[in-house]
Amino acid sequence: MAEPQPLLVRQLICRNIKVEGEYLSYVDNGDGFVGLYVDNNVMVIGKYFEIEILSLGQRGTIAIGLVPSNYPENMQPGWEQNSIGYHADNGYFYKLGQGTKFGPKCLVGDKIGCFLSDPDTRSPYQASFDWMGGTLLTAVFTRNGKKFGEKELRSFQNLELYAAVGMHSSGEKVKVVLDAQRP
Repeated sequence: MAEPQPLLVRQLICRNIKVEGEYLSYVDNGDGFVGLYVDNNVMVIGKYFEIEILSLGQRGTIAIGLVPSNYPENMQPGWEQNSIGYHADNGYFYKLGQGTKFGPKCLVGDKIGCFLSDPDTRSPYQASFDWMGGTLLTAVFTRNGKKFGEKELRSFQNLELYAAVGMHSSGEKVKVVLDAQRP
C-alpha cells in the first residue's frame, strides 16, 4: 500500500488551520472565522475519510463533511449550498445551514468518518442515476468504526464533492486520515 500523502500536499483549502503532518488544529487569527481544511481529491463512491478528536478545545465545534471546490473558506461543512456536515459538538447534520438531530455528540478519542455509497445497492463501486440525470448517492457517517447514520444526496453531473474538516474554537485538534480503511 502506498504511503499517504501529507495533508499539506493534499490541501485544496486550508484557512485558520495549522497543519502538522497528519494533524490539524484551529488557529484563530483574530477574525473569529471558521477554520476549514478541504482535501484536493474528489470524493468517489467507496472512498472513506476519518478524523480522530484529540482535543475539543473551548467548544468542540469540530465538523466533517463534503463540500464543493469553491466552498467559502469561512464556513463549516453544511452551512452553505451544495455541502453537508456532521457536527461533533451537538451531533447535528447540517445542510444549507439548517441542523437536525442526527447522531451522538463526540468526545476526545472518538473517530468520526464519512464515505459515499450507492443507496440502491449499497455497493461502493456502482452508482445509480436519478430521473434528472444526476448521480443519486448516500453519505454514510461512522463513529468509532460503526455506522450511525446516512443521508441521501443528489449531486448533479457537474458537481464534485471534497472531504472537509471544520473547526471553530481555540484548542481544537484532530488527526486526519484521508484515505482511511472503511470499517
